[in-house]
Amino acid sequence: GEIRRAKEAMANARKYERQFKELLNQSEEDKRMILELQDLLDKTQIKMKAYKRQLDEQEEVSQLTLNKYRKAQQQIEEAEHRADMAERTITIKRTIGGHGSRAVSVVREINSISRGNRATSIM
Repeated sequence: GEIRRAKEAMANARKYERQFKELLNQSEEDKRMILELQDLLDKTQIKMKAYKRQLDEQEEVSQLTLNKYRKAQQQIEEAEHRADMAERTITIKRTIGGHGSRAVSVVREINSISRGNRATSIM
């Protein structure tokens, strides 16, 4: 009986030793996997920061471009307004003909009105 128990004890000891080695190997594999995943996470975070920086830069460029477009649009509208006023002035001068002083006073009146409109349109 004692030899049989000793053999069983040895068999159990080998069995537990084998299980221990398997668990140790699995633990080492898990550690390697964790290191790989951490490396991937770090690289992904670096890429995300770079993409965020690029996005911020592109948003700034877009805003600058939009501001330039709006300014150009405003300048076009102002130029069109000045052209309309110039056409009206010419028309008035032609209509009045030889009455130069009257044409000048009408032109001054139109100019003062357009300045008033421009001041209100800016506000």
